[in-house]
Amino acid sequence: MHVLQPGFICLCAAANLCVAQSTAPVATIPLEPYLRAQAVVQATVSGQTGTFLFDTGVGVSNFTPAFMKKIDCRPWGRLTGFRMTGERLDVID
Repeated sequence: MHVLQPGFICLCAAANLCVAQSTAPVATIPLEPYLRAQAVVQATVSGQTGTFLFDTGVGVSNFTPAFMKKIDCRPWGRLTGFRMTGERLDVID
């Protein structure tokens, strides 16, 4: 036979109060399917709307040269990365 300790009961009650007081999300961002296992999102950057890959594993943001021109962004430096398929990507200024 298991006996519940008073401290455990208080902890459970406090957890339920925290859940009950949660607020609604600030925003909902709709994702659209892309290829087999990815998603894209419609967004506006510097007043220009575009379609962007939603990738939680990427450490940098990527834009096409055409979009960068629209938002007056000038690339610099060099970046090498690999897609999850193993394909190498080189971005050179």
